[in-house]
Amino acid sequence: MRECLSLAAQAIGDTSPNPLVGAVIIKNDKIIGKGYHHKSGEPHAEVEAINNCNESVEGATLFCNLEPCCHTNKKTPPCAQFLVEKKIAEVYIGMLDPNPAVAGSGVELLKSQGIKVHVGILEDQARELNKVFIKNMASSLPYVHVKWAQSLNGVFASYPDQDRLMLSNNDSLVYGHKLRKKYDAIMIGRETLNLDNPRLNIRYVDNQSMKNPLKVIIGDYEMMNKESTLLKSERAMTVIVTSSKYEKLIHDNVLFSDAQSIKEIFQALKTKFGIQSLLIEGGMKLINSVLSENLADEISVLVSPEIKQGKVFKLEQNLNQYKAQSKTLGNNVVFEYRKI
Repeated sequence: MRECLSLAAQAIGDTSPNPLVGAVIIKNDKIIGKGYHHKSGEPHAEVEAINNCNESVEGATLFCNLEPCCHTNKKTPPCAQFLVEKKIAEVYIGMLDPNPAVAGSGVELLKSQGIKVHVGILEDQARELNKVFIKNMASSLPYVHVKWAQSLNGVFASYPDQDRLMLSNNDSLVYGHKLRKKYDAIMIGRETLNLDNPRLNIRYVDNQSMKNPLKVIIGDYEMMNKESTLLKSERAMTVIVTSSKYEKLIHDNVLFSDAQSIKEIFQALKTKFGIQSLLIEGGMKLINSVLSENLADEISVLVSPEIKQGKVFKLEQNLNQYKAQSKTLGNNVVFEYRKI
């Protein structure tokens, strides 16, 4: 099962809206095949593992970190029936599929055909791996991760009247871009767009799949820098969230919303653009609006050893409902918070 989880993790950031799944097949006490789900529309892990086998799988044992699917409302055939047809004898499963279209029925199908089934192997690790998928099956909201950087004395990011804070060591850059690769979209506010002119792409890490996450800018469209990278060369991959008064000015990749609640905006982004997971890299105003509505599933705070002059980040919400841990990134420290 650990090998299944390791295989599945190779596709982190690439399978949305599907879960991360790995599979291993054993026969006569040796591994004869293994595989993982690479991306939506491609073979599921169980099929990939069977196709990679170097001998017949009849009578073999299959391990997978998520219950084999049994429904047909998707791009690929149901895996549970495929295991029956291939005469797999026994299946070990990390966790049941939270998708209501499966939710135990895959297990029942296997059992009804005489296959031995065991559920709950390394279940905590299996649930951690697919935390985004689990959230999306249970909620109308995407999985939300908030990230910001600050100096040791709490000075935040960049403003016109202060020096830009640089967290430039390689470990911190790699950490930030690994986060970007995990998520469907990255959101910033209008001020961050104008001050930083960010690209919000993936660099410094392996990106063989050439993933290019959606970029989301929220704010007053009239005040956005139309010459910025995201509104020119990256416009096709950029979603603008702005007031409905600009309907005559913007016609593609736009969410017109006059909602006062960021929660409603997140729900609309999921419904209209299929955004299952969202990384927030904006300024204080956007971050505090997300935290004040208790919408962050995770938070990462990167702290530089610099002492800076400038605007100190005032967090308008306590983090008592989060469990914290920390680790060093070169000469920086990152504090990571997970909702309890």
